[in-house]
Amino acid sequence: MRSSLAPLVVVVSLLGVACGGDDDGTAVPPSRNADEIVSELARVEPSPDAPTAAVVRHIDDFAFEFQRLVASESENLVFSPASIATAFAMAHAGASEQTQSTLEAAFGFPDQPDIDEAMNALLRALAAAESDDLTLAIANSSWAQAGREIGQPYLDTLATQYGAGLHTLDLQGDSEGSRAAINDWVAEQTRDRIPELLPEGFVNAQSVYVLVNTVYLKAKWQQVFGKYPTEREPFTRSDGSAAEVDMMHNAELEGRYLVEDGLAVAELPYLGGQLAMRVLVPDDLTALERRLDASEWGRIDAALSSGIVDLSLPKWDFDTSIDLAGPLGDLGIEIPGGDYSGIAPGLFLGQAVHGANITVDEQGTEAAAATGLGFEESGPPPPDATVRADRPFLYAIVHQPTGLILFTGHVTDPSA
Repeated sequence: MRSSLAPLVVVVSLLGVACGGDDDGTAVPPSRNADEIVSELARVEPSPDAPTAAVVRHIDDFAFEFQRLVASESENLVFSPASIATAFAMAHAGASEQTQSTLEAAFGFPDQPDIDEAMNALLRALAAAESDDLTLAIANSSWAQAGREIGQPYLDTLATQYGAGLHTLDLQGDSEGSRAAINDWVAEQTRDRIPELLPEGFVNAQSVYVLVNTVYLKAKWQQVFGKYPTEREPFTRSDGSAAEVDMMHNAELEGRYLVEDGLAVAELPYLGGQLAMRVLVPDDLTALERRLDASEWGRIDAALSSGIVDLSLPKWDFDTSIDLAGPLGDLGIEIPGGDYSGIAPGLFLGQAVHGANITVDEQGTEAAAATGLGFEESGPPPPDATVRADRPFLYAIVHQPTGLILFTGHVTDPSA
């Protein structure tokens, strides 16, 4: 650790310096030149007693509650509870005590410093899942108005627990240029799967700080489809109508499964053994989504048996965009609102958006997600319309060592 006599380091015109760029793969360089402000403090090793398991359980609970809030019976859905929770955990570090309490209630976060230490441990565990066969890249980036002072304790938390600094742009004077720079960075982290996370107007004359998290996954099945042909078969929608879809088939899937009254479950491992997709096919998807929580998820996990599964699974490829203000408002997080004066005096959360997409085929899965939080100091714009999405089977991509749900959602019409 360096001397605290020089608490900030400003690096001008960075090209190829990561926000969070230590050796655990949690970040990638920004795509445009920008100043960067970083704390002198190095990232710390989390305590083995960090409450990671409790945080994972609460994020999984949030995943199912959030899904109930945004789901509809006619649209496909994909989102990343891991991305949303990570972004708000970083925001939590700069929030007032009252706003921290609101976030803790919505996400089940423990108090500081436990939440930051737990997220540090969790992000390191996810980074360790990467291998030659699996890409799992999580990146955090923040962007502040040039010349605006950012709280030193907040910068220290970004550095010590998230391995991150922040970039500076003229958010207020060049809002569209700044939005393009941030969107370019998101596109780079997500391998161009999310080219425009921040919509027009997200960065504006009141913008002071933008916080972004991205998650990118590319993984091959442990057993690829192909021995049995993919064929056009009917898929029955929730309303009883049918669509012809490309249905993959593996009559010899080696994995975990559960067949009980009203529910069939199959788990498809990815190469490397760290991740798996769990497919839950209920008689009534709406009823399943209503009752799912972390406890029920744990019961299903404990009930899975290992064996040979004859699986038919459609291919799918779609994306979802969500204005987080509506569903998070239902969870008690007011947007616009909150007090994030630990980042800079007078800041509130003005806007929050999330985008995700997923492609599932015979070879495996490619998915990306990003969450953007925009902090302002006055004059917030009116909230955008809430985006809904939906049903008939539910899936989740799980980091097996911790149980964290990286991506979840459901498919109602794979032909859409």
